[in-house]
Amino acid sequence: MAVVLVSGLALAALALFLDPPIATFAQRLQPGGDIHLGGDVRRTIEWLQQFGDAATCLICAICIWLLDPARRRDLPRALLALLGTWGVVQAIKMLAGRPRPRVVFGHPQPGFDAIVQFTPPWRAYPLPHTDHGVTTYVLQHAWTLGHGSDLWSFPSSHTSAAAALAVVLSRLYPRLTPLVWFLVACVGVGRVVLGAHFPSDVIAGAAVGYAAATLLFRPSPLAPQAPNT
Repeated sequence: MAVVLVSGLALAALALFLDPPIATFAQRLQPGGDIHLGGDVRRTIEWLQQFGDAATCLICAICIWLLDPARRRDLPRALLALLGTWGVVQAIKMLAGRPRPRVVFGHPQPGFDAIVQFTPPWRAYPLPHTDHGVTTYVLQHAWTLGHGSDLWSFPSSHTSAAAALAVVLSRLYPRLTPLVWFLVACVGVGRVVLGAHFPSDVIAGAAVGYAAATLLFRPSPLAPQAPNT
């Protein structure tokens, strides 16, 4: 767990150098861009990136409850792992204060258009607010409410949630491991392609999600089955 976490965060730090060109290209894929994604392709990406959200986790829990009664005892621990991962990621988001691509690329003020931009707790970021065609800027801290998720780009909560669910499912059902981690990769790529995150955000999200869920989730041993007679 520690190796994955440290390696993932180191890789995310290296990915900061790739954030500008990749995020700039991703903006061209958005509606209005010169190579924007088609409707079916975009809808498929949007659907895949929901792996790990509340609805997906609920469906997985229902399937386990109905199909594998012996594993019902693990559902509370799984819920703890998922909620714990969410709490850790939210805390990091508020400490890092990284503006999302939509803010960075839509920000005309000089000095605040750097892609590799973080806002620590003691600093505020001038978020744009448009009302009746007039844009003003309001200084906001990442730890205050009222800015939506504009300053919560790092790490990606979608990717961390997907990684946490992948840890739970792969520990309960090891044969699902290739599938669930493929879905985690789809979530991370989707968040970048859709312009919601930078590459370093999703790499860090996957590492944090894996580490937090691995620490919090320990499946109970199954009772031995009686031999067939």
